[in-house]
Amino acid sequence: MIEQWLEEGSREGNRVDAPRPPKPAPEWPDGTPDAILQPSKGWTVPAEGADVYRCFVVPTNFNEDRYVRLASIAAGCPRAVHHVVLYVDVSGAARKLDAAEPGPGFTVFGALGFDPIGQLGVWGPGLRGRPLPDGVGYFLPKGADVVLQIHYQPTGKEEFDQSRVALYFCNKPVAKRLRYMPIAVPSERLRIPAGESRAVFWAEQQMPGDITVVQIIPHMHLIGRELAAAAILPGGSTIPIVRVSNWDFRWQNSYSLKTPLRLTEGTRVRLEALFDNSTANPRNPNQPPKWVGFGKRTVDEMCLLYLFYTVDSEDLTQNRPAPKNYPDSFVNFNWGRLAGGRK
Repeated sequence: MIEQWLEEGSREGNRVDAPRPPKPAPEWPDGTPDAILQPSKGWTVPAEGADVYRCFVVPTNFNEDRYVRLASIAAGCPRAVHHVVLYVDVSGAARKLDAAEPGPGFTVFGALGFDPIGQLGVWGPGLRGRPLPDGVGYFLPKGADVVLQIHYQPTGKEEFDQSRVALYFCNKPVAKRLRYMPIAVPSERLRIPAGESRAVFWAEQQMPGDITVVQIIPHMHLIGRELAAAAILPGGSTIPIVRVSNWDFRWQNSYSLKTPLRLTEGTRVRLEALFDNSTANPRNPNQPPKWVGFGKRTVDEMCLLYLFYTVDSEDLTQNRPAPKNYPDSFVNFNWGRLAGGRK
């Protein structure tokens, strides 16, 4: 039927029978933001070449500490933006890197070049941030800079991007700071042979203390097909956390737990994922298939699970901060025992 319609010139049907067009989605579906941040200038993504990691420094100029319940990211050019990560910098190092390089922002390869004190959230295709529960917030110190690390992928023509961030502040007392822990298959062990349809990898991380998981985000790239994670408690019992049976890189999602998940010290979170690097995978970017390893380009691969969590012993309303051995990004992710590899 579609072939016949094309051959006949793709004629329009009777407009009387057409469904009513959907209303355009609001720019900020969570309501009017408390503040909107954006780089002072946009960035032109080259038409071709390697993927680009560019950091844009946005001063907040807030004169007091704030806690954020939601940072909603609007990609200026979703075609070219692979993902966005929001970092918080109070050292001034990101500003110096920006000033030392022509044009808006600065390019990074691998490490950031500065040590953030935390994050505010992540955006990817199909990924929408979710408000935190009452009493929990991302920490944003007064005078801090928000750094948008944006991964661009060339589309074949020049693209212009000026992504924006909407901040929604906590409007109730905050007892706990939200932190961020990645669990990932080690980069040197993620090796997927060409033509293999069922390559399974795993990663395990032991919890440094008693924590409560509030949100999770799984992440793979194009040839990832299945992903599952579970918590293995010290006594040996297992609690399922997430399962994605038909992974689609172009429709990622974050998950807010209806009942926050408490994990005691010594609990191990295990992640397992299946990759299909065969010709039978319609999402495989390489035909014929090529060997694929860990990398930050879309055609490379990753396998990780982000845990957004709070520390049980922390109560900021009672002046009881958390110990300093809890991770809050990849940057300070050398605190504990991580294992992983090919299953």
